[in-house]
Amino acid sequence: MNIRQMQIFRALCEELNFTKTAARLNMTQPAVSHVVAELERETGTPLFDRIGRRIYLTAAGKLLLEKITRLLELYDDISAGFAGETGLQPLKVGSCLTIANFWLPEIAGKFARACPDTPLEITVDIVSRVAAMLAANKIDIALYEGAVPDARFRAREFSSYRIGWLAAPDHPLAKQKQIPLSEALRHPLLLREKGSAVRSTFDSTLLLHGLKAEARWTSVNSQALVRGALGGAGICVIPEIIAANELAAGRLVRLDIAAEPMVNKNFIVYHPDKYLSPQTSKLIEIVLTVSPGDQAVK
Repeated sequence: MNIRQMQIFRALCEELNFTKTAARLNMTQPAVSHVVAELERETGTPLFDRIGRRIYLTAAGKLLLEKITRLLELYDDISAGFAGETGLQPLKVGSCLTIANFWLPEIAGKFARACPDTPLEITVDIVSRVAAMLAANKIDIALYEGAVPDARFRAREFSSYRIGWLAAPDHPLAKQKQIPLSEALRHPLLLREKGSAVRSTFDSTLLLHGLKAEARWTSVNSQALVRGALGGAGICVIPEIIAANELAAGRLVRLDIAAEPMVNKNFIVYHPDKYLSPQTSKLIEIVLTVSPGDQAVK
């Protein structure tokens, strides 16, 4: 028994006339009769009483109609409304920490206004774990900082930020120019944890110069590193956007390190073969038009 047979049976139950049913469905009368015969063979019982020129549902026919009606209502809902129903499902987003702090609020607000029936289910974590979630299909979209690790994914840049060597104004290196990396590494360092986008960029920069760093402090919280630097605990290496107020007020200074600038680009990342619902496409559009922020690197 298939959907088409069920639809023909329901129409015949409504018309109770083979000729009218055939005309309604653009079929021939023998074709309608054939479907009924197939259903009666499949169910093992007559579904209609044929009395004179009229037909009437048998008890078995009424029971089958009841069950078929429920099935076809669900089928009609799926056929006509499934695209709308998908909009009610959460859109799962994984975001790295800096993006979550400085870009995600604007993105989430715009999306909520554009797609009010589609909740965003957001997980904020370090870049390595966001990448793992995307690879395992546990999230639909990743908001990613730094180098995209897997060429299988589609990555589209939407902003960037600088990573600075920051210290208190009375730090021994605060007034020096063109400080060699090796000299900076002799001082206590306050660093983000391994696996974070900021730490990966920092370690890659040192690797280019054949150097390694030992952290005096390690934290998942960049603000904790800012506080440490303000208290004179050492040099913090963090996104400058996080310490914008402290830099503007002169409570922290940017050290003049003789090395290439450290920049993390921000990407929206997704699998190119994954179905993009209208809501997902709207989120991508919003991310790509979001304000780049004061830390955008031209």
